[in-house]
Amino acid sequence: MMSDSSISSSRKLPADAKRMVAKFVLFPVLLYGIVALANAVFVHLVDWRGAQNPNERLLWDPDLPKTGLVILGDSVFASSYIDSSNQTFSFLLQQWSGKNVFNGALEGADPPDFLNAAELLTSSGMKGATVVLDIMPNRFLEFNQLENPSGNQARRFERLLGHGAVSSLIAEIRRPLVILDPDILMNCLIRKKFFGVDPYRNRVWDKDGDLAHRRFQVFQQQIAFGSLRSFAWVQELNSLLKRSDDKLVIFISPVNETLINTYSSKEYAARCHVEFSRAHQSLLSYLDRQGIPYIDGSNQFEAEDFVDLVHVNVHGQRRIAELIDGYVTGGRPDFSFRKSIYSIIGMLEP
Repeated sequence: MMSDSSISSSRKLPADAKRMVAKFVLFPVLLYGIVALANAVFVHLVDWRGAQNPNERLLWDPDLPKTGLVILGDSVFASSYIDSSNQTFSFLLQQWSGKNVFNGALEGADPPDFLNAAELLTSSGMKGATVVLDIMPNRFLEFNQLENPSGNQARRFERLLGHGAVSSLIAEIRRPLVILDPDILMNCLIRKKFFGVDPYRNRVWDKDGDLAHRRFQVFQQQIAFGSLRSFAWVQELNSLLKRSDDKLVIFISPVNETLINTYSSKEYAARCHVEFSRAHQSLLSYLDRQGIPYIDGSNQFEAEDFVDLVHVNVHGQRRIAELIDGYVTGGRPDFSFRKSIYSIIGMLEP
C-alpha cells in the first residue's frame, strides 16, 4: 500500500510537468513578441528600404505582390546600367500602364533561381498575376563553364523558403521580421549607392570605355558552340505559376548584333549569328508548342540601346517598357521619341 508521501509525489509530478511545458511554450512566444516589437520599432524609425539594393528586392521586401504585373529574370531585367531609379523600365511601365509593377529580377539569376522565385511568390499569396520573365539570347547556348545546379541565390532562397516542413514553417514566421535578416542590417550600416556608380551606370557599348569589348572576349572564351540546353525548366515554371492562376509571359531579350560584327572576324561573327538564330528559333518553337505567350525583343532595339552584348542602357530600358506595355495594354506605343533622341545625341557628339 502506497504511503501518503508517495501519493503526494505522484500528484506533484504532473503539476511540475505542466509548468515546464507552459514555460517551454511561453518562452518562444515571449521571445517572438519581443523580436516583433523590436522589428516594429526598427521599421518605423529606420529608412531601411532606402538602404537596400533595388535589384534584390525579391529577397528583402516582406511585402511581396499578391497580383498585378511581376517581373522576374536576370541581369537584363535587373536595370543596373542607369543613373537613377526613375529610369528603370519597371518604373516607366508602372507610370504608363497604371498597374502595380513589382520587379523581382536578380543579378546573375539562373533557372533554379527563377523556380525558387516563383515558389516564394506563390507561397506568399500571389494569385492572378502576370509574370514576365526575361530570357537572354545565350541562355540555351552551351558554355564551357557549367551553371550552379542549385542557382546563384540558393542560400538566400533557402532562408526565405526553408527546406522541409519544420524549416518552412520557421521561414514563414521569420519572413516579416526584417530585423532578423543580416543582409538588410548590413546594408543599413554600410549604405551604398546603387545607381550611377561605375561600371553600373548609363553607358553606350562603343562610346564609353572597353567594358563591352572585355566582356565579349570572356564570352568568346566560354561559348562552346555545342547542342542547345534543355528548355524543360520553362514549362516547369509555367506549371508552378498556373497552380495559382498566374500567367507566365516570356520576354525574349535582344542581342547586340553590331557588337559581334565589330569585335570579331566575319567568319566568327557569322558563326555567332547562326548560334543565336538557332537558339532563338528553337525557343520560339518550344513556346508555341507549350502555349506559353511571349514578347519577342529580337531586332527591336538599336545598337545605341546596349551597354554590351546583352545588357541595355537608359534608352534600352525605355524600349523594354514600350514592348511590355504594348503587350499588357494591347496598345501601340509611340516610338517616334527614339528618332528625336538619337538625332539630339548625334548633334551633341563631337
